[in-house]
Amino acid sequence: MVVVGSTRLSLRTFSLTVQKVLSADGSIRVCGATAVFVVSAYAEETLDELARNQQSWLTDLSRRTAIDNSWTFVPETRASLTITLELPPGVAVGESSIAASAIAGTAIVIVELTEVAALTWMNALQQGAGSTLPGVFRVSATTPRFTTQGFGLEPRRLDTPVGVLLAARGPADIRVIDPQQTVSGRVVVMGSALVGTTTLTIRPNQGGSPVSAALGPGGGDLVLSVTSATPQSVTMGWTAEVGFTPPGWPVVPTTGSLDAARGWNTILKPEAWCVSYLLFPVAVDGVGRPQAANAQEIRVQGILSYSAPYISGGHLTSAFNLPIATPLNVLLPRYPDQPFGQPVLNVIATRNGFSGMASKTLGPDDVVLAILIHPNGQPEVRSSTDPWPENAATGHLLGALGQLS
Repeated sequence: MVVVGSTRLSLRTFSLTVQKVLSADGSIRVCGATAVFVVSAYAEETLDELARNQQSWLTDLSRRTAIDNSWTFVPETRASLTITLELPPGVAVGESSIAASAIAGTAIVIVELTEVAALTWMNALQQGAGSTLPGVFRVSATTPRFTTQGFGLEPRRLDTPVGVLLAARGPADIRVIDPQQTVSGRVVVMGSALVGTTTLTIRPNQGGSPVSAALGPGGGDLVLSVTSATPQSVTMGWTAEVGFTPPGWPVVPTTGSLDAARGWNTILKPEAWCVSYLLFPVAVDGVGRPQAANAQEIRVQGILSYSAPYISGGHLTSAFNLPIATPLNVLLPRYPDQPFGQPVLNVIATRNGFSGMASKTLGPDDVVLAILIHPNGQPEVRSSTDPWPENAATGHLLGALGQLS
């Protein structure tokens, strides 16, 4: 098995909204712009590109090793995703707005550009010279590693210049707002494989009609521009209904408002209404120390039961396999402004012909769980909030898992 991963960010979508104003002398000038990036810490190749890459990897491996086997390529698991955007002085008006999804490995970055920077970026994109734009995304992540010495985390740097991401972008990514006392509000919805459809509506209090859109799993944005003699008095209320893909999950409604005081851009992150449980099954020896084990000799299954008043029927059950020494994220819905329900994790394990079962009622902070599989097949579920065992290796395991959440 070969673990593969990208070494820099990839760009999913990009837009530049340029704002123009009418000057006192009657001329029209650019007064600023809003740049919206949607980036991913994972590769964005097509299936054909992946097939070509895999053939190239196989050719390279055949030169490096005498092993004559069918290689399996799996994506590298990444967590603790942190992204910042560094721009030269005079480019941005204030700090960038950034919302990152550790589950999906994506981030939405919104940056307001100064008048000079807006002109520079617009001209560069119009001329197909996006690669010349300065700035860099600083990106850090971690990936889990399990060896005979135990569990650990390896850092990953995916720093990516702005110009690399915008090299293939051009005039089609530019939108210009005419100078008619116009204000534009934008709601950006972060994409997620957990979301089926997001129904989004923006309603202004004056100067225009409501607009609506139905966005798919990839997310997207909805923009409304209105004209008013008093732009400071304009407000835009927005509503959204998010339908998740897992069976039995509730449709989640949410609302908000855009105005001059709160800002004209907002990011909607459906995954914020999910609780992620990180489960890590690991074989241990007779005294509880992590050890390497033959994955063919160990079978681990989990059943996560969840009760909450906002669940249709009041109850959800999710069953899954837990590959040994491999972190797994399991998700549950958390309805906004409602108390969280009661989750219970049951684990069934088999090792060396022996079987066992364990159960743990999860508290609100029990989101990182090590599942220790003992030689007699008995599983032991430990949370990062539990008192650590005396064994230092197991304590290190739980501590490292906590950094992944």
